[in-house]
Amino acid sequence: MLTKMALMAAFIVTSISCSTQSTEVEPAGETNFDWSDPMPEGIDVVSIDEAGLAFTPIIPASLASPERMTASAPTIPEERRTLVLVYEGTEGEPFVIFEYLVDSSAAMDGYKELASAKPGCTDVPPVEGLGSTDSGQVCHEGARELVDVGDGRIVLSTTAEGGVAVLGIANLDSVDEAAVIKSGFAPDPAIQIDIEGPPGSIDTKAALSLIESMFAQAQSGAR
Repeated sequence: MLTKMALMAAFIVTSISCSTQSTEVEPAGETNFDWSDPMPEGIDVVSIDEAGLAFTPIIPASLASPERMTASAPTIPEERRTLVLVYEGTEGEPFVIFEYLVDSSAAMDGYKELASAKPGCTDVPPVEGLGSTDSGQVCHEGARELVDVGDGRIVLSTTAEGGVAVLGIANLDSVDEAAVIKSGFAPDPAIQIDIEGPPGSIDTKAALSLIESMFAQAQSGAR
C-alpha cells in the first residue's frame, strides 16, 4: 500500500498504489505539497498507541524525536493505516518517514518495475484506504536503482532534481499476520518504510544509511 506519500522523482506524486486520498501529480519544484504536513487528512498523535496501527512502527533511534507525528484517521481500518514522522533536514527543509503495511511480494515486484521503468509517467491502479477509488500516476525523469543494503534487503532509491525517495521493507515481527490475512488485506504482510524529502532535506546516501539502521533496529527488537 504505497500511501499518502510524495514519491520524489522529477515529479512529486501524492498518489501511489494502495492507500491515499488524492491523485494529484505536482511537478518538482512546485510548493503545493507541504512537507511539514504531508498527510493533512490524518490526525496528529503523541504516542504510537494513539495511532492505533496493526503493527509496531520503527521510530529511528539514530534521530532526535520527530517534529510531528501523524496517523491515518480512526475511520481507516487498522491494517490500512499509515504513520508519518516529520524530521528537520540538513538545510532546514523537512524530510518525512512513512510507515505502513504492504504485501511483501507485491511490493518487491513493484520496486523492480519502477526501477526498470523508462522516464515518463506510468498509470497505477485505483487506491484504497482513505476513501479514494481514483487511479493515479508515477512519474519520473531521474535515476532509479535497486540497492542492496545488506542482509538480503533490497530497497528502491530514486533521485532527481525534485528530491530523494528511498523505499524499503522491514521485518515482520511486529505484524499480527493472522489478523491482517484474515482481514483480506495482504497474504504476505510486511512493514513498508518510505524516506522522502525535497532538496535540502536529506540526501540519498543519508537516506539509505537511515533505512539500513531502521532495519537493524527492527531486527534487534528495539522500537
